[in-house]
Amino acid sequence: MTDPVVTATEVADALVGDDGAVVLVVSGGQHQVLRLSLLGQAIREIAATGVPMSRLTDELVGRFGGAGADPAADVVALVNQLESAGLVRVDG
Repeated sequence: MTDPVVTATEVADALVGDDGAVVLVVSGGQHQVLRLSLLGQAIREIAATGVPMSRLTDELVGRFGGAGADPAADVVALVNQLESAGLVRVDG
């Protein structure tokens, strides 16, 4: 099984602060403003040029610790949410 690669997608604008980010996403002529937590913003930063899911998990655990019983599953769930919002792409 190959390790999926997560890549942050382009946004129209972003305001990044100490507690996360606010991003403007344009899709199909529609504009949407989304608020990202520190974790969401960290995922986008780490995945700026593409990163394997396993390395993304390791980076996030290194930054924030492993709060749950299965950090890999938690990261997949977070990435899926960001993907459904159009903020990351998952290949593989």
